[in-house]
Amino acid sequence: ITVPCLLTMSVVLVGCARASETLSSVEVPSSAAASASPGPSQPVPDADPAVEDCTPDVAAAAFNVVQRQQRAFANEDFAGALRLASTGFQSSVTLPQFTALIASGYGFLLTTQQLRMTECTTDDTTTVLRVGVGNDAVLAYRMVAEDDEWRIDGASILKEISA
Repeated sequence: ITVPCLLTMSVVLVGCARASETLSSVEVPSSAAASASPGPSQPVPDADPAVEDCTPDVAAAAFNVVQRQQRAFANEDFAGALRLASTGFQSSVTLPQFTALIASGYGFLLTTQQLRMTECTTDDTTTVLRVGVGNDAVLAYRMVAEDDEWRIDGASILKEISA
């Protein structure tokens, strides 16, 4: 696997969360529908004005795809999990490469039983979900809309807690 392919897979893995068959419900903050502007005491110097909080419907729909992929991982259905990825991601990796990547770099996703969405932001073309995976990690899932549904375009580990 080449470095660019690994980077692409890392981005796709954002959507490749793993949980058991019992997944937590979507935790959407009550302010999710409102755009959160920083106050005078909270400057955001490099904030992209095009990025905003997701609506509850967008957050729920995108998180549902992450949960479906988690169920696929819990059932060792790597082909099913890969089908939830974006077309671009699917074209960049074979099923054996994808399986090896998940097992070696994201193994905690295969045993975790709980997912919780903590943040959802969106712009005109992508949505990014911040997802807690059990007590082990926090992932950022990059989601894209294809054929009127969300697809996982990548996943990055933001924080991993080692045992």
